[in-house]
Amino acid sequence: MCILLAEDNAVNQTLALSLLEKVGHQMELVDDGGAAVERLEREGIDLVLMDVQMPTMDGLEATRRIWLREAETGHEPVPIVAMTAHALKGDRYG
Repeated sequence: MCILLAEDNAVNQTLALSLLEKVGHQMELVDDGGAAVERLEREGIDLVLMDVQMPTMDGLEATRRIWLREAETGHEPVPIVAMTAHALKGDRYG
């Protein structure tokens, strides 16, 4: 399985890459939402782990753009898992 990690924090990048590669997943890394959108234009990603808060384009906007592009092109949707360090009740989205 090829997983795209969209994460701007170096510590979180290292941890996630280490854990997921250890169990045999192929990993690709981008550090902002815009780069995630661009990367998903090419084939080969099975799952996206998307940080909610990133510079340039946050994970929520990137997800909206990915979903819109999938709808427009008819491509099979790629599962996107939102990740955030903000786990308090007031930080919920949607």
